[in-house]
Amino acid sequence: MKVLIRFVSLYLFLFTINNFAQEDNSDTQKKLMGVSPTTVISVSVGGEFFINGTFTALINERLDHFLSRVLLSALESDKGSNKKDKDNSNSNGNSNGESEMEKKIRMTHKRNITLIRATGEKLILDLEKYYLTGDLFQNPYLKQDDVIIFPKINLETNYIVVDGAVNKRLRFPYIQGDKISDAILFARGIDPAYKNVSYAEIVRISYDGTSTTRDTVNLKYADQYELESGDIVRILGEEYQKRDYKVLVVGEVNKPGYIYITKRNTTLREVIQRAGGFKENAWLEYAELVRGTTPDQEVFRESIISAYDIEATAENTFVQSFRPSPEWERWKMIRTANLYEDQNDYFRLDADLALMAKNKLVDFDALTEKNAVEYDFVVEDGDVIYVPVKMELVYVMGQVAKPGQYAYEKSYKYRDYLYRAGWLSQAADSDEEVYILKGKSYNWIQADDLIVIEPGDYIWVKKDPARSFNFYLSRVSAVTGIIGSIATIVLLVTQLVK
Repeated sequence: MKVLIRFVSLYLFLFTINNFAQEDNSDTQKKLMGVSPTTVISVSVGGEFFINGTFTALINERLDHFLSRVLLSALESDKGSNKKDKDNSNSNGNSNGESEMEKKIRMTHKRNITLIRATGEKLILDLEKYYLTGDLFQNPYLKQDDVIIFPKINLETNYIVVDGAVNKRLRFPYIQGDKISDAILFARGIDPAYKNVSYAEIVRISYDGTSTTRDTVNLKYADQYELESGDIVRILGEEYQKRDYKVLVVGEVNKPGYIYITKRNTTLREVIQRAGGFKENAWLEYAELVRGTTPDQEVFRESIISAYDIEATAENTFVQSFRPSPEWERWKMIRTANLYEDQNDYFRLDADLALMAKNKLVDFDALTEKNAVEYDFVVEDGDVIYVPVKMELVYVMGQVAKPGQYAYEKSYKYRDYLYRAGWLSQAADSDEEVYILKGKSYNWIQADDLIVIEPGDYIWVKKDPARSFNFYLSRVSAVTGIIGSIATIVLLVTQLVK
């Protein structure tokens, strides 16, 4: 509120200076006739103005100067009640805290204003055009007993949309007689970034909203072509294509940062080369090109860009925050496990994996293979490439004393990692029920000292589940029932044979 009041005060001061510098003939005549510039007159305001009534004005005030002063006075008088309204609104859950006065001011339109003189003369004024053109006809001096009437304009039904090769795409209030030239004016003119701007396309929706017509108009006739309410004006032109197309490369490359590219013409190989190539410890298996093809990917992409722009760095700690999710890893392990599970669960796992793999556009391991799709893969503006550091770890899970990740040792067998993890817990099935999940293929292999452990492998110790007496009793009962059934059948067959 304070900022708005200061702005209006400054505007009034500058406007007053401008008035004395731009006096027209009628003002000069008034002074010559001995009329003081401080003479007070009465002006009435009605219609859809934020406050109606009769107000005092100076005889040398123009319409906008007068309205701005009324606005400033209304804001000052509303200041106390406005604060109270905001407190009440916030307590009721209204986050914007807008007072009724502020809402009325926002809804007041400054087009198609009617000014009626005491003589009966009627002027139709457009202050929005005055702000853009400086046409003083749209902002006349006020006279005694002038009546200013503001129209009601419903932007839901009375509007024009301007799009295309303009400086400001917008929706503005429509008044009868608006032309294409007015639409271009309110859109702040033709955008110089476009070339060959000679035509406008007018999209007109039918009254019942079920169909459209399209009309292409030469801009030479922009001052003649009248628009209708609801028209969409699209200024046609060839867009300027010189832009700072770039991709962001972070992580295990020698020169991380933004790499500037050409539009749809730079390959991923070129980008990696200009980023100095991969470091020795780059984990290409989990390197990823993020394009934002799904909502999750877009959030991921924006997160990386935002973090890089704030920190202006691409350290390993930053990239590691985007390591593969544990859920993804676990799903890949379970999918190939030789476990008794319902078929629907298997299908769910396979489907989830397929959807997650869909987001991976590039296999960085195949980047140098000429017959691979990745060799000529073209990057796009806004792509993000992150290359995590290779994790030289072996993961020990399941029934061990200290499950976790352990540094890879080339000479270690699986038992060495079990010893480092505190050996088997009491809940372990046995030292023969140990499995190795290969980190690259996710194949399950029963542990053996001949198997070479590699970085990224998983060692899993199966659990011997606790069983209650009732569990064993039910199993014995089931087996006894089966044996009894077989004995009965054998007895019957024997009797029949006899």
